[in-house]
Amino acid sequence: MIFLFGFFLLEIGKDVYVAPGDTVSSIIAIGGKVEVRGMVDGDILAIGKGVRVSGYVDGDITSIGGPVYLESTAVVNGDVVVVGSTCSREEGARVGGEIILRKRHHHHLTFLPFRGFFSFISILILSLLTYLLFPGACERVEEKIKEKPGISFLTGLGAEAVFVPLFIMFVFTIIGIPIALLLFPAYFGAYILGITSFSLFAGKKILKHGNPYTTILLGFFVIHILPFLSFIPLIGAFFSFAGIFIAWATGTLGFGGVVLLIFEKGKRKEEK
Repeated sequence: MIFLFGFFLLEIGKDVYVAPGDTVSSIIAIGGKVEVRGMVDGDILAIGKGVRVSGYVDGDITSIGGPVYLESTAVVNGDVVVVGSTCSREEGARVGGEIILRKRHHHHLTFLPFRGFFSFISILILSLLTYLLFPGACERVEEKIKEKPGISFLTGLGAEAVFVPLFIMFVFTIIGIPIALLLFPAYFGAYILGITSFSLFAGKKILKHGNPYTTILLGFFVIHILPFLSFIPLIGAFFSFAGIFIAWATGTLGFGGVVLLIFEKGKRKEEK
């Protein structure tokens, strides 16, 4: 599956090959290997199978669950970030930034044991579309999460707690039925905005530079990485449970950031 956005190419389940003499924009590959013999005028993010470069990359390279191999003719202007694997660099390969290895382990990440893969991809695509349509809102909520993480989480927790009683109250009043029907899409939209904003926040903690779409995808995957390790014997169940908890906690925090921003915006309007 291939999804084209204005600033990058997102490809799922297939390898990406940039031939000598070809130039492409930023690349995001899920479940496929990236091989660059030409030029990438942006960043590379590969999840699952790694990156091989003998050409030129103008931005950063981030690989999750797969190795990065830099041949002697490779030129990378930005950082090389490898999560859960290794980086090999031949003599002559040039890296303008840093080579960063995080959480190295011997288990190969795979999408096969992740039962919610379709949901994972669906929410991921919705998050990317949310930033594409509402970049300003995502940036403001991300700032709110960074400034007030504790208050954002408690606000999200409170909003989740009152949602069901509020919905029931509107359902049992004739005038409130239309409002009740609008609550679910409003709740879902705010939650997706919150997930997108927290993914942006988490991605910035790992990737210092790069376009926001790459940053969101990286943050989103890091938040949801534990269920991908549920296949590991003995401790797989722990990873699965911890993954569910982390996904809920980060979603609640992001949702709370959205609610907090809406309340503060309304308060400023009243003061004017």
